[in-house]
Amino acid sequence: MPVDLRSLPDRAARPALPSIKRWGTFFVSIFLLLNLVNHLLYSDADSKSTLYLFFLTLAVWGCFYAIRYFIYLLGKWRADGWDNERERDRRNRIALGQRKITLLSQSLVLPHFIHCSDLSTQILEAKKTRLLPSEYNDRSIYSAHFFDIHAPLLDRIINRLNQLLNTSTLSAHIHQLSEQRELTVILSLGQNIQLSETDKQHLHEQFVNYLARPFKIHYQQNVDSLFIDSWLDNLRQYDTVLLINLYLFDAPINHQSEVALAQLFSSSLETHDTFTAYLHRPEVSTDMNENSLNEKLETAILWAKTSPIKIKHLWLTAPHEKERSHVINNIPLLTHYSHFKLVDINQVIGHAGHTTLWLNIFICATHCEKHRQPQLVIDEPDPSHTTLIALS
Repeated sequence: MPVDLRSLPDRAARPALPSIKRWGTFFVSIFLLLNLVNHLLYSDADSKSTLYLFFLTLAVWGCFYAIRYFIYLLGKWRADGWDNERERDRRNRIALGQRKITLLSQSLVLPHFIHCSDLSTQILEAKKTRLLPSEYNDRSIYSAHFFDIHAPLLDRIINRLNQLLNTSTLSAHIHQLSEQRELTVILSLGQNIQLSETDKQHLHEQFVNYLARPFKIHYQQNVDSLFIDSWLDNLRQYDTVLLINLYLFDAPINHQSEVALAQLFSSSLETHDTFTAYLHRPEVSTDMNENSLNEKLETAILWAKTSPIKIKHLWLTAPHEKERSHVINNIPLLTHYSHFKLVDINQVIGHAGHTTLWLNIFICATHCEKHRQPQLVIDEPDPSHTTLIALS
């Protein structure tokens, strides 16, 4: 579950110290009262001396002041205990929020990019979309799809898996994993693709050949940032996860691209000799405005144990209607984040359906690995849902 520092209770209200002016006035009042009583009740011969009355006043005043100061100390001790417990809870939440998972390796295949290993640089240098123009249904569209778009769906999935899992770097990392480490494969195909049990059995056989090691496989329509949150809450939930996202369509769609993406993640309970980047806890907002954006940015940067000045780029997937993007509209207005260079990857690559968040993470991670600087991913598929994830 998300870590929320805002739900911490307020600091305890602290009692004020006894006022010197007020208690000085009280002392004088007691002294005058005793002098008046002494004058009214006793004759001049029997009246008490002024020095006697002063010390009597001091004794009476001291008793009252001691009681008042003890009440002050009780309130202070109670407030200290409350604030100490609150600070301990805050530190525990921050420690939970600053957990991370390790991105060991990744592989990406796009139909309109020959080399994806340095995709971040290509996006930064691009002046316009890389989607290819084509004619479809008597209209001109910009789209990108794999060569086998008319082949049977199962064959297309197997072709993409073959491209991804035969990548030398990813394949080497998978085969270097210890046999004692449990490997979980998650295959996400989106909401529009339904596999039969026969298809799943056939894919399982393909994975046996590709991986050559024990594994578990799960099929999910969409894997969102809650997957990261859930894993970080319980790092022993998975040892290693091979997340495969495929976005395939049977006909070209304007401003969209097919995607095949595989990413190998590990819990950060142990160190690794080689890795691509660390993924930190995501921050999700369903009511984005200038204030909440500023707050979410601060929290995402806190989880990464970094500072805003170390982050140069903000890798964004904006909604189709860019004028509705709260990020694009508000980032220049934020004092501490106006130096960010906004990079809308959809403008260059095209929209990638349910794979958008993970495609953005791939691009951000390649830039992080190259420059060894923390990066910030913002996924805004629509104005009502925004995810922020820092990588380091």
